[in-house]
Amino acid sequence: MGQVLDNVMSRWRAIGESRTYRHLARAAFLVPLLVLLGLLAMHWLRGPQPEFRPPREAQTKAAGDLLAMTAAFLSGEARAAPATATPTGRWYVTVYGASGAAPTTVRAQGSIESWAAPLRKRWPGHLQVDLAFDNPPGARSWPSGFGLDVGLDGWIEADGKVHLPVEFVLRGYDRRKLSQFISDHPGTPLRTYAWVAGPEGPLRMLRHSVDPGPITPALLKRRCDLGGDYLTRHLRPDGHYDYDWLARSATAGPGYNLLRHAGTTYSLFQLYSATGKLAHYQTAVAALHYLRARRQFATGDRSRCFEVEGVNVKLGGAGLTLLALVEQARARPAAADWEWMHCLAEHIVHETHESGDMASYYAEPNRFRPNARRSIYYPGEALLALVRLFEIDPDPRWQQTASRAASYLVHRRWVALGIRITVPPDAWLLQALEELHRQLPEPAYADYAFAIAEVMTRSQLMAERVPEDIRGGMLSRGLPGVVAAGARNEAMAAAAQLERRLRPGETFFLERLKAGARYSLRNQYTEPISFGLRRPATSLGGFRSSPLTPRIRIDG
Repeated sequence: MGQVLDNVMSRWRAIGESRTYRHLARAAFLVPLLVLLGLLAMHWLRGPQPEFRPPREAQTKAAGDLLAMTAAFLSGEARAAPATATPTGRWYVTVYGASGAAPTTVRAQGSIESWAAPLRKRWPGHLQVDLAFDNPPGARSWPSGFGLDVGLDGWIEADGKVHLPVEFVLRGYDRRKLSQFISDHPGTPLRTYAWVAGPEGPLRMLRHSVDPGPITPALLKRRCDLGGDYLTRHLRPDGHYDYDWLARSATAGPGYNLLRHAGTTYSLFQLYSATGKLAHYQTAVAALHYLRARRQFATGDRSRCFEVEGVNVKLGGAGLTLLALVEQARARPAAADWEWMHCLAEHIVHETHESGDMASYYAEPNRFRPNARRSIYYPGEALLALVRLFEIDPDPRWQQTASRAASYLVHRRWVALGIRITVPPDAWLLQALEELHRQLPEPAYADYAFAIAEVMTRSQLMAERVPEDIRGGMLSRGLPGVVAAGARNEAMAAAAQLERRLRPGETFFLERLKAGARYSLRNQYTEPISFGLRRPATSLGGFRSSPLTPRIRIDG
């Protein structure tokens, strides 16, 4: 053994004394310097960012007056207008027609009679007013400032044609498309404050969103109901949803995902339990029929079943379908499909090893090929399903399997050589651990659930300097994704429940939940922000993928 160690050490000394190693060592000291120089260069190229301050109260009042005055004039009710003179400043008035056609924008200056006539061709429609303001000298914000910079520029072409900021949102422009637009249309950036009419006065828009107001149970219930109505409208006769809805063109996109179908159906049964709206229940039942048509049984064992998507049998599919069935049984016990629930649960138990590790994909000779990929999220989905099933069907095997799987996920899944490598932001596992902790109050379950929640909050945009329309969203490569925000809101709700139970008086996770909910609701298509879409009613209630992406996915 001593000889072996001597040989190893001599080799390391030889490497350390080699010329190549010395050159690499010197170069290593240059890496931090090069990184620093690169960051400074990026900052210099980007230039100073424009300062953005909220509009003054007087400007908001002027916007309300201009909205009312224009609507009255276009409706032939000029006498009802509060004034005929346009407020001072560089104001623009836009009318969006109901069919999604290009809007008409005019510069509002002087008496209303001198500028409002071109708007009549789009009236009746949706009114928006913009007040332009100047950027600080030397500020360059477009298109680099289009993301986290709340100001959001429009564009004035050399011939005077105006493109207001919201137009680029409705087009779904990313940075590449914006850069191409600049190249094709020489001009100058235009920065504005924007308002639309609301039931109680003008609503200030930020990046084509409006503040939903205080986050209350009543507001959440109303918005969830609106989302359920969207799903009901987008269920096809065969029981599948419009998985991807392109809101601007009012067309369904390609592709489908059976797991998200099951998860969406699960949420509809939950919604029915909260609202009692029959249409939501009927939609969920029809969607279950679509899943049943894709159910298969294990060869030689009809006590185990699963959903097949293509050539794959995913553990998450069994988990999410079981969750949907459990929620149906809770909502309407007489409609419970015990045979289906039990055969899904038996499959999950079968796929859980003695160690507690769960196989993400089911394999069967000559039928389903082995897949060694290990999903981060499938085990959490399956675990939550077993925990929920045990609550309505207290078979000890469901809880024993759930406990074994939870212990593995908490203590072993992401641990090597006694060191925890990572804590993935697994929303499903957090919910499962919170509910399992109610049944079996193991401190480790609560500790790991809190650890997951804390990981999630680290990527949540909460600082005061973050633009308010994306505050509460999760940090990502571009603007925060709304689908991811929805999933993490569910996790934050579970963390807030655990916090209330184990940390009385603390509201950290509750406040994070409210911030996440506010971000999600800003991106739900409601009447104030559905204008400019081809068929606004088809998108009402759906959640767009991001503030700049007019695309709705069913799991948003």
